[in-house]
Amino acid sequence: EVTMEDIGEVVAIARLEVPNSEPVGRLLREGDFVQLAPDFAAHGDAAGGPLSVGDIGQIITHDESDNTFLVRASGRTWWYRAAAIVKAKGSNTPVDIEAARRTGY
Repeated sequence: EVTMEDIGEVVAIARLEVPNSEPVGRLLREGDFVQLAPDFAAHGDAAGGPLSVGDIGQIITHDESDNTFLVRASGRTWWYRAAAIVKAKGSNTPVDIEAARRTGY
């Protein structure tokens, strides 16, 4: 039996924040601006992609079969596992769009 207290705990967990990102409970989708998660190197070959720490890229598409995202950054694209990237805080604002342009998006 699930109680309201249990639901409150789940909501609290979903609102945990990763530095420089939206709450973990926020789903990524096409068009979102993203950056590397703090532990990106632990998730597949993310370190080989075009994103460097602090860079911003944009999600082009999502492959639901393996939960990976095609991200464009620095003029290149790369498939990142969902856990390797986080939504850039405040993304889709002019400041973040300009930051994406500076990194070669």
